[in-house]
Amino acid sequence: MPHRMRFFTNVLEFTRARGSDTPALLDLILTRGELEVDNLEYKAPLGTSDHSTLIFNFLVEGDPDISLPNPKRCFYKGDYIRAKEMFSSVDWEGEFRDKNVEGKWGAFLSHYDRIVQECVPLQVVTPVGNKMKPKWMTNNVINKIRLKEASWIRYRQKRIRARYRQYCKTRNDTTRTVRWAKYWYEKKLSMEVKLNPQAFFAYARSKTRIKEEVLCIKRTDGSVTSDTLESCEILNKEFQSVFVKENTDNSPEITYHFEGQALH
Repeated sequence: MPHRMRFFTNVLEFTRARGSDTPALLDLILTRGELEVDNLEYKAPLGTSDHSTLIFNFLVEGDPDISLPNPKRCFYKGDYIRAKEMFSSVDWEGEFRDKNVEGKWGAFLSHYDRIVQECVPLQVVTPVGNKMKPKWMTNNVINKIRLKEASWIRYRQKRIRARYRQYCKTRNDTTRTVRWAKYWYEKKLSMEVKLNPQAFFAYARSKTRIKEEVLCIKRTDGSVTSDTLESCEILNKEFQSVFVKENTDNSPEITYHFEGQALH
């Protein structure tokens, strides 16, 4: 059927095998051109699956983008002790005096950008194709993954039950090692959350897939806001309403005593 539709089938070896069963070619990579797929590799299955993982390069015509990625701030390496001192040295009452919410936010951002530039270093983001390994991945985990790949290659070369059992044993051992590595890394982060909160929250953010944002706020009449400035004004009024303004004109006089005698 692919040949009749003028497609090229780039997968030529079997992709599904289990034990001594007859292997089958069930996974296909169909392309319009014959040279669009390069360096096709048949890797070990993921988890308990019996289908090979296919890794290949897909060639696309056009000029490649060789521009370097824009550097970003490396916040987990920031000098937050110095940043705290710089924030404390700012006269916030003078900065916020006679300003509305937008003016206060602009004043805060100007100091924030200046402090971030001085206290947080820059780093070049790694391209998508060369991602850094996870923090929990130790050398032991890497060795286990390599043993799993080697066991799968040996089984593909000679499909006998003994080699398949050896692959299953290596696969289960690798899965167990990966789970323990993640467990101990997360436990270490939780135990050191007070000493290194940046690493803990960076790992927590990396596990968050849905990032909720405040898009609009309901007014007292039931309608909703249409822009960010109005939403900030409403939030600011709500926050101000919870603070108690004390009457300092009728404060009681306090008499201090030392060893039973009043101090004047």
